[in-house]
Amino acid sequence: MNDKRLLQLEALMASDPSDPFLPYAIAQEFASARKWDEAATRLEAIYGQFPDYLATYYQWGMALIHLNELSKAMDVLQKGYTLANRQGEKKVANEIGALIEELEDEL
Repeated sequence: MNDKRLLQLEALMASDPSDPFLPYAIAQEFASARKWDEAATRLEAIYGQFPDYLATYYQWGMALIHLNELSKAMDVLQKGYTLANRQGEKKVANEIGALIEELEDEL
């Protein structure tokens, strides 16, 4: 994990807490380092503050899959799929839908 980048992102987030990309980028730093617990926690917090930030859902679902929290991952992904369709984001809806199909085989 790039600690310098993480510190920079945290400083930016402190100066602009209304930008959902900044906490998302921090969560992605943890995911890149395979720190799935921290990534999932941070993505869940983004969902709580910015429920319409679509990028959160796929990555949160993936973190939960890595944590073997499959039913929670399915719930998150289904919410993301619904949101993607509501926002007219067909490509994202297709990506989330494909992950849902894969996950259904696991449940």
